[in-house]
Amino acid sequence: MIKIFFSLVVLSSNLAFAESNYLQEPTQRSVQKFFSNYGLITDWVKFQEAQRILLSPQMKTIVIDHLGTTTYTGPEGYFSSLSDWSKYFSTGSDFHIEIKEVNYQRVVVRIHGKIIFKTPINGFTEISDDQHSWTEIFFFDSSGQIKQLQVLMNLFRN
Repeated sequence: MIKIFFSLVVLSSNLAFAESNYLQEPTQRSVQKFFSNYGLITDWVKFQEAQRILLSPQMKTIVIDHLGTTTYTGPEGYFSSLSDWSKYFSTGSDFHIEIKEVNYQRVVVRIHGKIIFKTPINGFTEISDDQHSWTEIFFFDSSGQIKQLQVLMNLFRN
């Protein structure tokens, strides 16, 4: 009897784990596609087309950086946030992502690499990976599209 109970508990746990992974996969794939689309950015129209597939029409982009908090609405707002971001920053060749947390509602990504400042900040023109904590948090709607992107540019972290 105990053996049957234990088997049922293990089976139940395995099913819950499988369901959890099944629900996590689409969000993680969407985020990986989101970042791989940046390879198209030199062709702005193709980049926008590829990103729009992933973005909810009601999407919000919230950017928190050295200037404060700015909220952008819709896919067009997201694209405007990129234009605004590029006025102040660029990335080094060591740019890469690390997915830190995944579930069916959100994905947390830590962005690694050098950040280059187009205008010096606190006397610096760039900071290395260990000097910042750039994090992007993706939230998804019920259809799997990105409904919110929070960009946390924690510069000069302690």
